[in-house]
Amino acid sequence: MNEKSTMNLDTLKTPRQDAQGRWHELLSPTQVLTGQQQSHMGEQLTNKKKKCRGNRKAQRQRRRLRRKGLYTETGARNGDHELNVQHLEQHDQIFEEDISDKIQVNVTSNQVPHSTQSKIHQNDSKVKKSTKRKRRDMSSQPPSNTIHESLSQLTISPPLNKKQKMINNEVQQITTNGNSEKTRSKCKKQNNHNYNDSSYVPDYLKVSNRIFKKMLISSLDGAKEIVKRLNSKEKINYIRQYAYLIHRLFYVQLQESQWKYYYDIGIQQNIWTGRVSKKWAAMNSMNYTYGRSKNLIEQRLKKIERQLQEASEALHNFGQQPLPQSISEMNPPLDFTKLNAIVTAVVRKGQHKLKQQFEHNKKILILDSTDHRLVKNVYDLKPNKQQIRSIRNIWKAIYNKNQMEEQIEILKHRIHSNCLPPAFNLLDYSLDRIDKKLRGSKQSSTNDNDSKQQTILAARRLKKIGRFKYDLLELSIAAGEQKVRYYDKKAKKEKKKLITISDKLKKNNTNSDMFKQLMEGIEARQQHMIERADYITQQKIKSFFDEAPASQDATMNNDGVGAN
Repeated sequence: MNEKSTMNLDTLKTPRQDAQGRWHELLSPTQVLTGQQQSHMGEQLTNKKKKCRGNRKAQRQRRRLRRKGLYTETGARNGDHELNVQHLEQHDQIFEEDISDKIQVNVTSNQVPHSTQSKIHQNDSKVKKSTKRKRRDMSSQPPSNTIHESLSQLTISPPLNKKQKMINNEVQQITTNGNSEKTRSKCKKQNNHNYNDSSYVPDYLKVSNRIFKKMLISSLDGAKEIVKRLNSKEKINYIRQYAYLIHRLFYVQLQESQWKYYYDIGIQQNIWTGRVSKKWAAMNSMNYTYGRSKNLIEQRLKKIERQLQEASEALHNFGQQPLPQSISEMNPPLDFTKLNAIVTAVVRKGQHKLKQQFEHNKKILILDSTDHRLVKNVYDLKPNKQQIRSIRNIWKAIYNKNQMEEQIEILKHRIHSNCLPPAFNLLDYSLDRIDKKLRGSKQSSTNDNDSKQQTILAARRLKKIGRFKYDLLELSIAAGEQKVRYYDKKAKKEKKKLITISDKLKKNNTNSDMFKQLMEGIEARQQHMIERADYITQQKIKSFFDEAPASQDATMNNDGVGAN
């Protein structure tokens, strides 16, 4: 009897194959009633279920838009809509897997009661209806172009593109025949000028009307009366186009003068282009390249000649066009002679920095070419390895000394011009809490003596901070001067070493005239390095401190710096 029962249990536990070819295990009615199979299916579901970390593609897209500043609330809601749909689809897949697994368990009607079968079918139908209803509800909602905010704000969310690689910019350009048209350019950044010159050239077509009027008023005396009459957008745009065309003509003329200078100095002094390896330049404390080739200069001059002709034709065609109606109907009419002088003065003033940069490039070309020539003259004397090592150490010490002297000069000018380094603002930020507390206590105090005392404490605090900043600058200058003395000693030490090496060579009957030429070449290059460093330092100070705003901190003036 026991053997038969064990055989029956084994037959129930063995897998069987149905008519569709699927393998399954037959369960006893007791297992179905006690719920053992439900727990087994729950364990399978927990094992199959994966962690949902959201839609990574949508997250990357939102991150990309957030970096560009294009991520809005509507985009976030559309993203949430897609996430909800995907979450529902994942939920439906889990239910369908659960249902299919339950259906695969082929239980006969004799083993499973009819009531349990009817309950399973009812639950399955409810799940399917609920999921279909959710899908229908989500699909019935409009995906885009819906009003997400209140009706008072009227913020309609446009459909977002999948990926924005380039930005479409509409830039109003002046054509050669004088007419203005809008051209769509697909580019990340549109530069109307060269990369090196774009920071020095104003764009008269993009500047605001308020700033453009200020530029016109500040150009000449008496310009305010004429600018006041430019009270419409059509008038301002006409003057903008005229200023742009004049600026374009003057800009090409400046380029022509610069490249002609390169060509003339190349013909006269044979200064075209020079290049050495970066490693060689670092060992000899020099720039590795300078100048331009003759072929490049000739090509650029031809291109500039064509651009100059186009700019002059565009300006001529613009002058031949009839005036806008708002300008032609002005009573009394505009004084175009004075208006022309005003616009020309604005363009000349706007190109002042560009002209200075061109002159700086010319000067640097001469200095760099001379530096390369002096280094070549020293190596043409064919010094030995020990002499070359000492020569490079001398030039390196002179180079470091010049760099340190440049920083010292800039710090001294910061003290005199009350223009502190940006890093000094961290000191003010760290003391903002104390300042807020003092201001809050000052407002809450009712006693006059307390308010006066707090005012005195605040003023004393500001003077202490100013004195501390001044002391920091003085310490930096002192440290820099000590470093200058160190490099000076190092250069003198290397010169003495070079002299001792030459004395040993004299004993070996070497040519003393060659040593004199070598020392003269080293000294000439050293003086040239100092001259070049002084010029660059003066240019940096001039370009930085001419338009640098004065410090608004009252502690750095002459009265408050030394206060205790």
